[in-house]
Amino acid sequence: MASRGGFRKGGKSQPVKAKQHQLTLVACEGIVTEVEYFDAIRARLRNFGMAIKPVGVGRDPLKVVERAIHLRDKKKAEGVPFDAVWAVIDVDEHSGLSAALALAKAEGVKIVLSNPCFEVWLALHEKSHGAHLTSQAAGDLARSLGVCTGKHINEPQLMGKYEIARGNAQLLRNTHARAGRISPQNNPSTNADDLIEEMIATSKSPNDAIRRSL
Repeated sequence: MASRGGFRKGGKSQPVKAKQHQLTLVACEGIVTEVEYFDAIRARLRNFGMAIKPVGVGRDPLKVVERAIHLRDKKKAEGVPFDAVWAVIDVDEHSGLSAALALAKAEGVKIVLSNPCFEVWLALHEKSHGAHLTSQAAGDLARSLGVCTGKHINEPQLMGKYEIARGNAQLLRNTHARAGRISPQNNPSTNADDLIEEMIATSKSPNDAIRRSL
């Protein structure tokens, strides 16, 4: 029988770890750009009752989802489970994308899917762009707009413009929906704001205050 302060194992009471914040795992395909971006988000949400763990995995969406599942199960076994688990992946030219999406659905891992790549989300902080993009072109666009240098984000240029990026992302999704385009035909597109909206909704502070900081 469990004791009030923990659980009993081998006749001994073990303390149960207490979570101080909403804990979200963000497993990323990129090991630099995405991790830097969500680290910046984490820094701003720390005071709003959120704890985010961004993890860079590499350029294989299936491995990203598998890594997210592994970390989720490991944390659960430690007694401090994640409240939400996300995988941030790209359409790009990955042959394993369908398998990654199927596994994520089966395991309850939520997906941020950018087409062709995450740099689309960064570029949308500065302007809307509806023309088809290759991954190289998306990176070039983001760099030309000053939101990143190489693989590194330009944090001061990005932060405070979340609402602009969200509006531009919604505009792209609406345009594709009206035309009947679904992945991978919905280029360019991203739903990165779905993840951030969930973080905002589960925070402990007024949404407007958080939005102005992102």
